Amino acid sequence: SLGIVVLCVVWNLMQRFSDRKQFQYFICHHKAAAAAQARLLKIKLQGLDSSSTVFIDSDNLQHLDTLFDIVRTNVENLVVYLT
Repeated sequence: SLGIVVLCVVWNLMQRFSDRKQFQYFICHHKAAAAAQARLLKIKLQGLDSSSTVFIDSDNLQHLDTLFDIVRTNVENLVVYLT
């Protein structure tokens, strides 16, 4: 019975810390000044790891409320590209 409790605790901790967000990187940039550079950064980040997902803020500007929610809940690393 103690082994089952320990197993459940370990499994719960593994699930909590192994959950990957939908996007590993979110790139926020000034559209006019750094659009091409942000795209290049996206390509470079995806080249580091084929399983990494990168989202650029200008990829979805139709629904800003959804964009803010994605950044708040589904992004591991926020990259702010200052130009």
